[in-house]
Amino acid sequence: MDVMYIMITVFVLAIVTLISYQAYSAFVTGSADVLSDNAKFILTKGDLTLTNFNYVFLFVLIGMTIVTIVLAFRIESHPVFFAVAIFMELILIILAVQFANIFNQLKDTQELTTAAASYGVMNFIMDKLPFFILGIFVLTSLVLYAKYRATPI
Repeated sequence: MDVMYIMITVFVLAIVTLISYQAYSAFVTGSADVLSDNAKFILTKGDLTLTNFNYVFLFVLIGMTIVTIVLAFRIESHPVFFAVAIFMELILIILAVQFANIFNQLKDTQELTTAAASYGVMNFIMDKLPFFILGIFVLTSLVLYAKYRATPI
């Protein structure tokens, strides 16, 4: 289930980042003539922050994956639940494909095309989202279900 939270968080972060960048760009171009020099300086710092979200997106994905793997090591589980996990993963892969398609349709709209062009890492991850989700599931399952358990006699 943690993989589902990672998938939803990554999807929502990607959508919010694109919309924020577009709203920020519209604000800057619409109010460029009425702003003071100090306000323009502050807006350039805001542009730098939004540009860095490309790497923040990667950091969030890797960070959540590492936390999930570490916490999966701490959970006691039985290998019988692996069959249920595979069924859940099939459902998550189908959802990941839908999320990737929704993101691609959204980034290809006329309003968000320029915003999407600024985020190469985010576009790559969202284009390959089902593969990333599958990889996270495999790593988490290896840690969760392949632990050595010594049972006392």
